[in-house]
Amino acid sequence: MQNISRKKLYSYYAPLLIFISIIFNLILNNYGIHYLYILLIIISSVGMLLDGVIKYKHNNILIVYSYISLLLIVNSFQLFCYSQPLVSMKSILMYSTLLIYWIIYFNKYSIDEFKSFLFGTVPYVYLVGILAIVQYFFSPDLYGILGDLSKGIEWASDSTFQEYATFFRASSILGSPQVYGLFMVLSIIVFINIMNKNKFYYVSLLFLFLSGLLSGNKSFFIIFIIYMVYKFMFVNIKAKIKIFLLVLSFFTIFIILAPKDTLENIRVINRVVNISEMKQQEKTDSRLERYEAILLNSNPLIGNGLGSRTNRENMDLKVAESYLFQIYAESGIFVFIAFLVFLFGSFLFANKKLFKDTRIIMVLIAFSMLIVHAFNSPIFFIFWGILMSSYANKQKENILYDHTN
Repeated sequence: MQNISRKKLYSYYAPLLIFISIIFNLILNNYGIHYLYILLIIISSVGMLLDGVIKYKHNNILIVYSYISLLLIVNSFQLFCYSQPLVSMKSILMYSTLLIYWIIYFNKYSIDEFKSFLFGTVPYVYLVGILAIVQYFFSPDLYGILGDLSKGIEWASDSTFQEYATFFRASSILGSPQVYGLFMVLSIIVFINIMNKNKFYYVSLLFLFLSGLLSGNKSFFIIFIIYMVYKFMFVNIKAKIKIFLLVLSFFTIFIILAPKDTLENIRVINRVVNISEMKQQEKTDSRLERYEAILLNSNPLIGNGLGSRTNRENMDLKVAESYLFQIYAESGIFVFIAFLVFLFGSFLFANKKLFKDTRIIMVLIAFSMLIVHAFNSPIFFIFWGILMSSYANKQKENILYDHTN
């Protein structure tokens, strides 16, 4: 009984507590509690190591070790060239902490235990969606919870819905519409694979879709469409009809709830469905131009320094708009290639025991890393776990240390 409770503590409750602390990180910061999730990750990691881990019997995990090792080596060279130790240390933690946690987790626990943890996250994702709806339609600053997070939220809080709805984008308590939108669409895809198909299944998915759409995030819309097209192509006729009706009902209900003038005037909707506006935005602030600038202006061997594209204290900083190009800009070609190998390994070794659509989820995570830099946020904790699940230990013997023996 004692062994079971300890197992449940580290395989389920600890990662769930980490996930909850990440969700509420913005609120905790407002009360002076900073980086609680980092502390919980450290405590949980040490606890799992002391409780006993399992020796790997395969070499796939060397891919992950190689990426982290190259990151540390390149960073050592950067310290001599750029002399920004504090910024560099924060960036190292951002790039490696979640991966190291999941390495330890999957050294000890199986896919089944990780999947059980994912089930536990479901109600908290719905809570994030509910708060986004409350934020968008009733209180942009969530009744003071978000404080002075941004000038846009501050202005909208002093305006009527008719005034702020023309530009406002929901972010819930995640701090950024881009982060919120990507988190919701990836969560929807995971939930499609793990939720029981009861009478509330489609209603609950529709709720998540509508709440996520309030982010006004183009990546939300694009990734959802890609996944639906994939499902449509690789299922039987009966399933094709279900998918078609599901997507049709999503948009039909949405259009019924939102009159035509609303569709034309509300920016969060218009920026997603208006092709001409997308083209205009690409002309004024082109992602491709940013990517080209990164390729031309970054040191190809060691990058321009960890934090050079993510240091929030630099007010003149232009973000990479791509997690992948950000890695290249900050750490150079060798780390960049090592990370691509890690992503490819996640796809290649993907365990279908986790999800039926494990590989397409891996592809969509990698695609999202290409088009946005949102994976800097710790809210993608569970998706790093999904990527690392491909490297989960498949052997259940040779425990290096077991506290219970």
